[in-house]
Amino acid sequence: MLEARLANPASARTDLYVNQLPGVESYLRSTEPESPIGRLWTVMQQYRAGVVQQRWLADLIGCGLWETISAQL
Repeated sequence: MLEARLANPASARTDLYVNQLPGVESYLRSTEPESPIGRLWTVMQQYRAGVVQQRWLADLIGCGLWETISAQL
């Protein structure tokens, strides 16, 4: 789902990636590649973009914390 949004010029925001990367890059690089954050970071690096929360809400796509989701599985 994330990859579809990042591949779509109507929802992908390269400015978000460029503007916010300096503040979080060292943390993201320190995450384990197999962790949920590590996997998301890999996808975001590939597309060099982000998607604003409002896009997810407008498309009626729910979001949740990993802990919440994994606890329910």
